[in-house]
Amino acid sequence: MPRCSRLLALVLAAALGAAAGHAQTISPAGAASSFDAATWNVEGSDSTEPGAAARAFVLGAPYPNPFTETATLTYTLDRPGPVRLELFDALGRRVAVIEDEERPAGTYRVRFNGDALPPGLYVVRLTSGDRVATRRLVHGN
Repeated sequence: MPRCSRLLALVLAAALGAAAGHAQTISPAGAASSFDAATWNVEGSDSTEPGAAARAFVLGAPYPNPFTETATLTYTLDRPGPVRLELFDALGRRVAVIEDEERPAGTYRVRFNGDALPPGLYVVRLTSGDRVATRRLVHGN
């Protein structure tokens, strides 16, 4: 599949999955990530249940969505491992790496400031090992 088709498929799958009220799982091989990351203003990241017995790998719905200044992302890991939380624009270009570190199993919340982003549709992608989940995020004025 040509690169631009894979990028479009990633964006559409994420938008459709988020519209249906659940995270869409996409193969890591189907997503391009060869673009440079921009500076991202992360205000804080904390675990609400560190080491808790989580039962699923989930990327929660961003809130508020749409957002104007600050948005919050939550995710749950059912097992410890590397975590990479990224933001892509509507063209499939990676515009930020929000988190990239090892995490124990549990539920986490990341608050970030998107003032530097232009308004538009974005896709948040959570990767941990061979698992990937995406959500749609809209930045308004």
